[in-house]
Amino acid sequence: CVYETGVGAGSLALLAALPPPERRSLIDDESARIARYPGFTSAALSRWVDDAVRRGYAYSPERVLQGMSAVGVAIRDSRGHPIGSISLSGIAQRVRGERLKEIVELLQAQCAVMQSDHEKARKERDLKHARIERGCKFARTSCHCNAPCG
Repeated sequence: CVYETGVGAGSLALLAALPPPERRSLIDDESARIARYPGFTSAALSRWVDDAVRRGYAYSPERVLQGMSAVGVAIRDSRGHPIGSISLSGIAQRVRGERLKEIVELLQAQCAVMQSDHEKARKERDLKHARIERGCKFARTSCHCNAPCG
């Protein structure tokens, strides 16, 4: 299911991870589209994003569907810029209290793994590009030549 920016917990987490001016601009751009959801206004979305910034994760208690709640956490690159998010939705009674804390910890731990993997892949890509620029004939595969490739 795809929702407008800020409606789902994952996109709410992404909004919260953006710099304030960019965040404000996106909220303003989405105001007409989110109005079709009961209770969704630019002011409400701004409050929810501010709450997510303070908490470090987005929490959507029965905002979209009665009886369903969701949690979202942003995935960031090494500079802290959001590159994605992961979220979980479930029966509202199971996404609160101590269980909510457990879910948030699990999502944050998985984000840390994904962020680490993203950084490793970025470093490998940068090294490969440097080898190509230096003219290493093996750079497109695995470099095992004796040239100072990396």
